[in-house]
Amino acid sequence: MKNMSKYYFEHNAEYCYSKERHLEQMKENGEHTREVFEAKRETGQDYFFCKEFGEVGMVGESCGKQCSEYKPRNGKNGRCVHSGYCYEQTEKRIILKLLYCLSFLFLSSHRYLSMPDIKITEYLARV
Repeated sequence: MKNMSKYYFEHNAEYCYSKERHLEQMKENGEHTREVFEAKRETGQDYFFCKEFGEVGMVGESCGKQCSEYKPRNGKNGRCVHSGYCYEQTEKRIILKLLYCLSFLFLSSHRYLSMPDIKITEYLARV
C-alpha cells in the first residue's frame, strides 16, 4: 500500500487530509492556490483514530467487543479494521496549485472547439 501524505489546511488545525482531497476541495471552491502544512504520522502512542466514528480513542479502552462496529483485522480478535493513525502538524509549508489547460476537439468541418479542462498538479512550491 502506498504511503499517502497528509496535510493540514490551516496552521494548528484539528484535522488533516490527503493532497488529493485538498485539490478536490480547491476545485469545488474555485481556489487556484492553497497553503497547507505537512502532517507527520505519530507512532507508538496509546491512542488511535477511529475511521468509522471519526474520533480519537484510547488503545484497549474504547475499541473492542464493546463497540458495535468492531471488526478485527484477522477476523478473530485484535486491532480493528477501522483503527487508523493520528498525525501531528509540522512547520513544513507547501503551496498546492491547480493549473488550467485547454483541450481541443477536432470537428468534421476542420474547426477546433476549445474545452476547458482542469489539470491537477503535484505541489509546486515549497516555502
